[in-house]
Amino acid sequence: MHHNSRYMFEKHAAPFFEAGQDILEVGPDSQPSTVRKLVGDRVASWKTADLEAFNVASDHDYLMPDEYTLPIDDDSFDVVVSTNVMEHVRKPWRWVPELARVLRPGGILITVVPLNWPYHASPYDCWRIYPDGLRALYDDAGLETVLAEFDGIDDGHESTQTTWEMRKRDARVFVKRALGRPAWPWGAFESKYAVDTVGVARKPAADEAK
Repeated sequence: MHHNSRYMFEKHAAPFFEAGQDILEVGPDSQPSTVRKLVGDRVASWKTADLEAFNVASDHDYLMPDEYTLPIDDDSFDVVVSTNVMEHVRKPWRWVPELARVLRPGGILITVVPLNWPYHASPYDCWRIYPDGLRALYDDAGLETVLAEFDGIDDGHESTQTTWEMRKRDARVFVKRALGRPAWPWGAFESKYAVDTVGVARKPAADEAK
């Protein structure tokens, strides 16, 4: 979990963790994960799930036979969290509904996704997702978007990279390419900023279901 993802989680997502909750983390970066260390011991339980193909039973509480199947009953967790994972999921429109399925009514889904990180296959690298994309995925899964933000840091200090700044950065890359000079795709490493999108969505309570 790189520095900016941690910053985004602490700023936007950490406040949604409360005492007594049951947590599922999908694709943790370690055991215990960075996210679990940030949240601490205030929750009731913390379970993890990851792909069976790359893990053994002792690594996690649940092993997934594929990206889109959690071997977990419906309505099992208060919070499902997954950071720096969605970019590796080939079909996130199938993945998000599966995370939503195991949420209890009123439960919270939290995702953090890089925006300008370079290609890093594990084993795939498919997506960079803006807030509008997260909102669409959440809505398609029957979730209500609580927040969807993208932001970045510069030398450890909060500093938002605006859409205009991103366009200027990409224009510099276009010019470099036109002149035959090396440039990373979409300006990766051209900017001082690491930029990530964080999303929080809520599963409607039973009496709110459509």
